[in-house]
Amino acid sequence: MDDKRKQIIVNEIKMWKETKMIPQEYCDFLLAIYTEGNEANTRKQNGAGKSVKKQAAVSVFILALIAIAVFVIYLNP
Repeated sequence: MDDKRKQIIVNEIKMWKETKMIPQEYCDFLLAIYTEGNEANTRKQNGAGKSVKKQAAVSVFILALIAIAVFVIYLNP
């Protein structure tokens, strides 16, 4: 199969994945077949980085709220 045809199929599978026409696992499997394993892990790596950043942002926000609460409670006469 030529590269142009493979690229068309890969783009179609990616569209299916974004629109959730078929389950994510099936899309990952098909992408691994057609890209020969070169694009299978990109979603998992990007998703992990985003969740860590989100968790860190929530932790900082909570710590800031606690600091403001301590300031208001103990430093007001």
